[in-house]
Amino acid sequence: MLLQYVSNLGLLSFGALVLFFLRITLDVSRHAIVSKVVIGCTFGAMSVMVVNVPLSIPNGATFDTRAGPAILSAFYAGPVAGLLTAAIGAIARYQVGGPAVVGGILSFFFYAGAGWAAGYYLLSVKRRLPTLRDLVAISAVGTLLAVPALFIGSGIAFGLSLLAVAWPYLLIGNISGVVVLGLTTREVLRAKQNQDALSDAVITADLARASAQLALWQYDRAMDRVTLDEAGLALYGLDPETFSGSYAAWRERIVEEDRPALDAAIASARRTGAAFDVTVRVRQDRDWPRWVRATGQFRLEGGRPGDEAIGVHSDITDLRQLEADLRQTAHEASEKSRNLEVTLSSMKHGVAVLDKDGCLVLVNQRALDLFDMPRDVAAVGRHYTSFLRYHREHGNFHLDPDEAMRRIWERVGRGEIYRTRMQLTPDRVIAVTVAPMPDGGWVETHEDITEQERAAAQLREAAERDGLTGLANRAAFDQALEEAVRRGAAGASGEALMLVDLNDFKTVNDSYGHSLGDAVLKRVAAILDRVAGERHLAARLGGDEFAILFRPGTQGDDRPEAQARRVIDEIARTHVFDGLRVKLGVSIGIAAITPDCRSRAEIMTRADSALYKIKSQREIGFREFDKTIEREITRRKRLEGKLLTAAKAETFALHYQPIIDLAHDRVVGHEALLRWQCPNGTMVPPSEFIPIAEDLGTIDDLGLWVLETAVKEAMHWPADVCVSVNVSPRQLGKDMFVGAVERVLAKWQLDPARLEFEITENVLIERNDATLTEIQALRALGTRIALDDFGTGFSSLSYLHRFPLDKIKIDRSFVSRITSDHTSASIVSTIANLARNIGLDTTAEGIETQEQKAFLALAGCTNGQGFLIGRPQAEPLLPEALIHEPARR
Repeated sequence: MLLQYVSNLGLLSFGALVLFFLRITLDVSRHAIVSKVVIGCTFGAMSVMVVNVPLSIPNGATFDTRAGPAILSAFYAGPVAGLLTAAIGAIARYQVGGPAVVGGILSFFFYAGAGWAAGYYLLSVKRRLPTLRDLVAISAVGTLLAVPALFIGSGIAFGLSLLAVAWPYLLIGNISGVVVLGLTTREVLRAKQNQDALSDAVITADLARASAQLALWQYDRAMDRVTLDEAGLALYGLDPETFSGSYAAWRERIVEEDRPALDAAIASARRTGAAFDVTVRVRQDRDWPRWVRATGQFRLEGGRPGDEAIGVHSDITDLRQLEADLRQTAHEASEKSRNLEVTLSSMKHGVAVLDKDGCLVLVNQRALDLFDMPRDVAAVGRHYTSFLRYHREHGNFHLDPDEAMRRIWERVGRGEIYRTRMQLTPDRVIAVTVAPMPDGGWVETHEDITEQERAAAQLREAAERDGLTGLANRAAFDQALEEAVRRGAAGASGEALMLVDLNDFKTVNDSYGHSLGDAVLKRVAAILDRVAGERHLAARLGGDEFAILFRPGTQGDDRPEAQARRVIDEIARTHVFDGLRVKLGVSIGIAAITPDCRSRAEIMTRADSALYKIKSQREIGFREFDKTIEREITRRKRLEGKLLTAAKAETFALHYQPIIDLAHDRVVGHEALLRWQCPNGTMVPPSEFIPIAEDLGTIDDLGLWVLETAVKEAMHWPADVCVSVNVSPRQLGKDMFVGAVERVLAKWQLDPARLEFEITENVLIERNDATLTEIQALRALGTRIALDDFGTGFSSLSYLHRFPLDKIKIDRSFVSRITSDHTSASIVSTIANLARNIGLDTTAEGIETQEQKAFLALAGCTNGQGFLIGRPQAEPLLPEALIHEPARR
């Protein structure tokens, strides 16, 4: 009996050796069904052998160790294998026959069911191999479940008698069989797992090496463009100055024998969407070919591979021999792994390799140094959450570690290679690149990009700051204003725009030089920056134009109007620059950013309209955009539309105001004054529609119409009566006006000496070469040039010397006060005397009384003009008679 028992266990041991061979040679993951069938048949063969070599027990019955194959087949390989083993064993038991044959047949299925239930619990739920205690418990439970089979077919009485005699043999035999076969099988599985772990370690080492000296590679197939970062250019020995960037030019650096494999790998990735991984040799002019591992993948577009690929390439020359050694034996793999750690520790990048469970497999010293992290925090085997908790405790990371792990799993699961930043201190930044691995783990590389970030910040600062004053420039201010308008549209309130313009800055610049002009701009910028403080944003928009974007404050003195007064107080005073005293003036326009502002351009228009309003009053101060200005803008837009569609001959007309020779009281000319009557009959004053025409660009056509109409009319006047035409600054400096004058004079055959052009100081203030050339050309034609509104500007006397003038017109603001104000009388007398001494004529404007006329004649003024002499009218006053009575008022 002992011999038979030993024979049963021997058969089971032999079966375990067969199972070992199957587990080593059969890939269960790829041939799951085949594997289950083969295992079921193998355990079934064990059952056949043990059934045919039974143990004899008293009462004429026999016993065998069939429980072991039936239980363990279902335990390890599932219900399919278990049922197959039970069926084979049941057939063998049927052929043997004898007492309790039916129960013996059914017991196989009871054992298989117990084995499958135990296997599901331990292997799937608990995820562990069985211990000796587990095997004993499984065999005992299986035996109890199989006991009822003894009563089937043989009757209760026989079954009880059989059980009374055989239960010790049954229990001991089943337990020993299951334990022997189970322990042997477990060791086979454990050996297989060790083999898989060794294979995983080799793969992990490959990926760790690939992460060293990573070079970014991008390929746009449609544009035939390969882009490499600095490391990539060095890796392939390419000169950024001569590299054309084409695929062919990059491919030329690959050893010719390796090019087909590279092309095939990239083409396959483009076709399937899978990642490519190819190793090639790169030609180096100064050295032997280098081994490069090129990995990458085409981006998906609509679920299909697109034309753009991105990848990482690394120099693996030094690791080729290490790779071969790692794959030879487990001992050599361990030695080379330590060498790899030394190599990684000397890298400038930090490297960390994590497995599919999120545990650290490898981390080099550089990674620990970058983060000032103790080795125990990032010890091999520690979960990545300990890494994240350390960062969170030191303020480098703000997400919950578990939430961060969830996000990492999502992106790694999608196969994404992504890059993020960690701000360790206010001035230190680490770039972290995460690259998924095939087994579900990932590789992290860490790079200190503090210097790059500092350089980028300096570039951004330069791009957003005005080079002269240091304030925000136009581009940066426009972006901030755009955001403020969006906030205003969303219901935020309290923000406002202030436009600041220096009065007569060009005059200061021209008088004292650009160096002093720059000093003035810097002084003004410093004042505005001080007023703006940290809450508000001050900017230089260009030239002498500045702006402040006001954010809402809690104090009354922080409101825009209060700050505007402060700006005026600090700017509109005398400033000293290297001993020079300069008086500055300033005008400010303010517009609140309200929900009805639809765009940045609209709020700029509002503030600019308020600025224009205060500047038109020729006063230092500020003006807020209000309903009055809004109505003016609305009216202006309405006039713009009408002006653009106005027919000149139908809606425009010229009125002529006579000019007399004060000495002889005779009409010597007329000033042609433009009048515009809207289609609805409303008369629009020139002071309103002329600036609009200048802004719209229609002043050229309108001015030429005035010129031709005036010349045409003058042909009906006596030959000694001149016509005077006003010229807008916008008409000059374009190299067009002189030619038009020539054509008009030639067409109507008017003596050029009878045509006089009146220009304002604005024409002369610009003082560009093109304008001066045109003025000189007009005089060369024989026409006359008169300077209008003389005495009202900043530096009018300088024009008498610099520009070719024939006449100056004394502004009405002086003439109106000559009989009541001694200063005005002195100024007029001085101007008349000065003009006479330098050979210029004078015309006094705004004569309304005989006393004024008499004084002007006595002062030596050449000509006079005003309501006393004649109002502007459609029919010119011709010199048939002298004027002795005042014109009708």
